[in-house]
Amino acid sequence: MLMFLLRTVIAALIIGVVSEIAHRTPRLGAVLLTLPVVSIIAILMTWFKDHDLKNLSQLSRETLILVPLGLPFFAPLAFADRLGLNFWSALGAGLVLASLTIGTWLMLGPSAQGGYDTALHSLFQAATAAFVIAKAIRVRNHNFCPAIRTSAA
Repeated sequence: MLMFLLRTVIAALIIGVVSEIAHRTPRLGAVLLTLPVVSIIAILMTWFKDHDLKNLSQLSRETLILVPLGLPFFAPLAFADRLGLNFWSALGAGLVLASLTIGTWLMLGPSAQGGYDTALHSLFQAATAAFVIAKAIRVRNHNFCPAIRTSAA
């Protein structure tokens, strides 16, 4: 019970600190959100509780797959002002997008017993395809997306 309370207090402190920093400096808050602090703490606490490397390896593989699948959550929030969305509609849209991507993977992806080599291969193929498409868009119209615009433009 003491470990549960300790984990709860640590999680609450992390959330409080990151939200306060994000309020003052959004870029620094984003950097802190990208750090896998919660994952590191969860892995350490799981290790000290069980010392089960096989379980931690499976947890890490699943996290490696699921983190990119959860990224669509941020798209509506990132572009809410351009899309004319308020906070709640952007948050709801993000939750729907993340639920769709993660839910689809959970239903159609490899079983929990294995198959991660195929899933990782597919994930890297999708990332490569996205990079190639972004390059093609930049070559075709360098003003299409400021995020991929070259500095010479």
